[in-house]
Amino acid sequence: MCLFAKTKRMKVAKEDIRCYKRITFRFIGNEIKFVTPYQWTIVPIDVLLGKQEFSALGSLEATKGEKGEYTIFGGVIHTYAYEKNACEGQCSDELVVACIIPKGTKYIEGYDGWGFKSIAAQTIKVDAGFKDEKEIKEAAVKVENWFKKMYGY
Repeated sequence: MCLFAKTKRMKVAKEDIRCYKRITFRFIGNEIKFVTPYQWTIVPIDVLLGKQEFSALGSLEATKGEKGEYTIFGGVIHTYAYEKNACEGQCSDELVVACIIPKGTKYIEGYDGWGFKSIAAQTIKVDAGFKDEKEIKEAAVKVENWFKKMYGY
């Protein structure tokens, strides 16, 4: 997901900011892994359990378009400002998890390719994800069954 913004200047969160992150699944080797859409960055289980923060790798990457807007595509984690927008483009193999951008984190506000308000931040923390590893494994089994049905695995 790219974020389009009027500036590439990052703000600093004065308080925790609610946001929503889409997480998907992919087969990596013989296992289903939780990953970010588009970049396929592996999301550790401890992140989904809210035990640790999830931080972007690298530095901010942005290009300026002909109309003067920036396309933000690296060095940040893309999220949605509203749950309904995160769910709008959700595919069958994706979850939407409620997160916060912690106070003191650098972030940029903009919109995605569908025009939905989005926030790209250096760090997020899942605060309404899974309750335990058992629930994560149950979700993975459901997704695996979906893949088998769709693709004949």
